[in-house]
Amino acid sequence: MKRTVLPIIVLAASLSQVANAQTSSSTPIIGYYKFDVPAGQSAWVCGFVTKKDFQSQATSVAPGANMPDGTPTTVITQTGAGWANNAFPLHYVEIISAGATQGLIMDVVSNTATTVRVRGTVTGTPTYCIRKHATLKGVFQDIGALVPFSDSVTVYNSNNTLSSYFPTGTGGNWVADDFATPANDSIIYPGQGFIIAASSNTVITTGGGEVSYVKTGPTQVPVYRGQTNFVGHVTPLVATQPADPLYNVDGTATVAGGRVKLVDLGITTSGLEPFVDSTTLFTQGGNLDPAGGYYVSGGNVYADDFATISNNVTLRNGYSVVISAENANRVVTFPQLYPAN
Repeated sequence: MKRTVLPIIVLAASLSQVANAQTSSSTPIIGYYKFDVPAGQSAWVCGFVTKKDFQSQATSVAPGANMPDGTPTTVITQTGAGWANNAFPLHYVEIISAGATQGLIMDVVSNTATTVRVRGTVTGTPTYCIRKHATLKGVFQDIGALVPFSDSVTVYNSNNTLSSYFPTGTGGNWVADDFATPANDSIIYPGQGFIIAASSNTVITTGGGEVSYVKTGPTQVPVYRGQTNFVGHVTPLVATQPADPLYNVDGTATVAGGRVKLVDLGITTSGLEPFVDSTTLFTQGGNLDPAGGYYVSGGNVYADDFATISNNVTLRNGYSVVISAENANRVVTFPQLYPAN
């Protein structure tokens, strides 16, 4: 299901490094990793994206016709692009110009030979790239011991509904919860968490294939007021098992690690309402029980007593959390942690 774009305006920014760079992907390939999925429910996020199919500075932008639901669109013109009509059926545009809206992601609605129409509002002439969405079939290369038509992957949609998908056990295919509708192309957005329900402990291979690239730069992830927002950091898993050398190393802006400190997650700099909006961690497996609630204020992370500074509490790389926006929609900007800028 589409992700609703929150009302953000993309302004022109410094473009000297990437202006007019019409190219295929220069995004580094890292391959794949494995989730050690416990029995019961566990919450994860995919740390990889697809390659850049196009990157350049927009020639011009203009408002497009609103979507049937009233959502505004923008037409980005790219002189001389030469695309085939409707060449991007499962793609999105990401703003990569430096600035406050770097990392904003917008679904592609349609395109012509020289224009791309996206869901959302853009102004200025930003530098952007086009990527194919990560899909269920693209993300999950090996489902391990997941039981076909029983174990599942569930995502929360932007309207707070749930979509559950089930492996068929053949060809890496997926179906919706009617056990009939094909779901291979169901989208998993960058930073969107998903819940795996597994009958037994297993190891699932993610990444590889088309979803095997390291995303550079920050990622903006919308969190919706009054909804369940499972989100997570878009960065590759560099350690997945306790025996891995980096498993107990804290990830920072300059050091790759198996864990990331809450203060480095981006929640202290994303405009969350102090001591109101919360971030909840979970125990993995079983009933996915809460393992701690945290709040932000003044650049610090606090425990739910509103007094204990918890900046150095760590989150396993690859885990998803719930960010609750109580009074207004928010946008959390997850910084790039690995590889280092």
